[in-house]
Amino acid sequence: MAPVQPLRVGIRLSNIHSSVQPVGGILFPTYLWTVFFKIDGDSVNVGVDFKLHGKAIVASTPGNHGDLGDNTNQGDVPIPESLGEFRTVLKPIPITPLQGQNTAGVIGCVALLLIQNGTPDEAVAKGHDALNSAVQDQLDKLILTLGIKKPAPTPGDIDAMTQAVGDAVTATITNNVSIWQWLGSLGNEDSKVNSAVFRFSHNDLANADPTGLPLQFSASITVPTTSTFSPTIINTWLLTGLIFADPWDFSLSRTLAFRRLNPADGIRTPMSRAGVSSARSWIISTSPTFILQGIAVPGKSH
Repeated sequence: MAPVQPLRVGIRLSNIHSSVQPVGGILFPTYLWTVFFKIDGDSVNVGVDFKLHGKAIVASTPGNHGDLGDNTNQGDVPIPESLGEFRTVLKPIPITPLQGQNTAGVIGCVALLLIQNGTPDEAVAKGHDALNSAVQDQLDKLILTLGIKKPAPTPGDIDAMTQAVGDAVTATITNNVSIWQWLGSLGNEDSKVNSAVFRFSHNDLANADPTGLPLQFSASITVPTTSTFSPTIINTWLLTGLIFADPWDFSLSRTLAFRRLNPADGIRTPMSRAGVSSARSWIISTSPTFILQGIAVPGKSH
């Protein structure tokens, strides 16, 4: 099995489309919690016991009340970069007893959509902090149970680890009481609409389309009314985004594919429009995965 190579990865949760039935009904205000995570060679290795050792990297975001602005009208709500964008390098996990050998890591994100009601801002912030801590704790515990039983793990081994990560984070969201106890407010509390856990292994992303792989989850609530004409109001939300992955070395052909440009037309015109004089500068300025220092950061790197 050939050694795994680093990948530059960009996650972009970009939009929430909201609607209400019947038209003219109440659309409840919502806000978004996001948490990004990865298990890779930045902080994990396979030891002499052929088990994983180390800790997950978890990147929190500032999302809480009002983070999506006024979203009580039907339509599209752009997700701010500070909540929805994460760029990092997914590094191979070294296998310590086998010099030069490594295995694939896992990257992902959690997205929770909540209805804003009477919960105080401070309690919401504490609930978000509890989510961050719970994801960190659960992934760190999971790492201790993972390993490889052969020098060259198969794609099935990696898929099993990726599935285990997703299951662990999903269970954390569902079962961790400390996250939700902060939202209680005399019966007029905020509430979770829905959540999603997106997770990908290096193998999932290695041959990803340059234009990205789609991320999507939907949520809805039905509220009874006293109206005989419309006995219920249905609120629906659709979150969409993309995950991008590029080999460590910059590629002009992938950049052209990402921008859906024809290589036969050359790059002089798009470079001029971008105000840059070198192809490398143009690739960097347009790449959805480029980060300046090669470290995991939420939002854009500058």
